[in-house]
Amino acid sequence: MSVMRQIPIALIDAGNRLRVLDPAWVRTLADDMAVEGQEEPIRVVERGDRFQLVSGARRLAAAGLLDWSEIDATIKPAGALVDEASARLAEIKADMMRGELTALDHAVYVSTWCDLWLRDVPNVTVLPKRSEVHTTPAIEAAIDAFEARTENRPYRAADDRVAEAQRRLVAEMDAEDAATIHRLADAAIEKRAADLEEARVAHLPATVIPLPESPKARYRRAVILERAIAAGEPVPAADAMLLERYRHSSEYRGERMLHEDFGDEYLAL
Repeated sequence: MSVMRQIPIALIDAGNRLRVLDPAWVRTLADDMAVEGQEEPIRVVERGDRFQLVSGARRLAAAGLLDWSEIDATIKPAGALVDEASARLAEIKADMMRGELTALDHAVYVSTWCDLWLRDVPNVTVLPKRSEVHTTPAIEAAIDAFEARTENRPYRAADDRVAEAQRRLVAEMDAEDAATIHRLADAAIEKRAADLEEARVAHLPATVIPLPESPKARYRRAVILERAIAAGEPVPAADAMLLERYRHSSEYRGERMLHEDFGDEYLAL
């Protein structure tokens, strides 16, 4: 429960305030307090035999200019603001509620409030500033494990939890790499198939609607590619990937059975 009384200014620790005091404002306030007295008490919290300032830094500074030995204060018990973070939050709240902040002060206060709030929230990682490199022991260990695997050398973390985190992270990176390769391969295959289709119908007049390519024509093209690869001839990567995908289709298997039954005469039909 808070109490209000006069306390010695010498026992008040103002600490490192978020907002820098404006000397002109403090001088003006001191002139007013010299005539009107202190109209509003400062707020402090007990810290042993001393007090920590919560709000009222300008009033405290003005009282110092007037050589006052004591100042009116609302005193909170130590348990109300148990640590520096809670006292800082109280300072931020008091100044923001007063509405006298500049845009820069407001930004500093909001940023500090977020930092203090995130400190006590579980499962939340504060993002680094752009000028900072964000890392943790688990990340460093995972990087070491990944480099060890890349360099084909054994690596085992002493902590089983870190080792499991390494395994999961490396597996996720492998999966992302594989997914990226598949996406690039799919794009190359689709482009090559479109190019082949465009070349197939390029000789036709614009007024002619082309018929779909027959299964035998696709299979014949696959056989030509297979024989070129078997002969050691260079084949474009997109053609090789398109062939590999086609080989896994039911159409290819059916056409191959007919080819095996009738021989190359089937291809000429």
